[in-house]
Amino acid sequence: MPGLAYPMTPFLGAAAYNISCSARDRNRHDIANNEWTISVPHEVAKDTILSVGYLGTKDYHLFRKDLLVNGINPATGTRPFASLTSSTIGWVTNDANSNLNALQVGLRRDLSKDLLLHANYQ
Repeated sequence: MPGLAYPMTPFLGAAAYNISCSARDRNRHDIANNEWTISVPHEVAKDTILSVGYLGTKDYHLFRKDLLVNGINPATGTRPFASLTSSTIGWVTNDANSNLNALQVGLRRDLSKDLLLHANYQ
């Protein structure tokens, strides 16, 4: 084929590049989720049911990646790992937690044989 030669010319040539380091926790845990709910329906009028409930969740070992290592110390103006002067190291862990507590309210009304109105709020 015309234009092809061996050895091939590197296509990046003198392209500029930047080193970006990242690290992961070797002993990370699996993500865990606990969820619980309770709901109490009550007929408030003919063909109208009001439902009030509670929803709760608790999550453990969620990923957190906003921690930066090797940042410049403002007091000294230097980095802890001097050989990586052009970069910070992104440290990803999974030690974050979250929780949710929610009130749920629902109203269900049978308007006719074939029409049902159902509204929820959380």
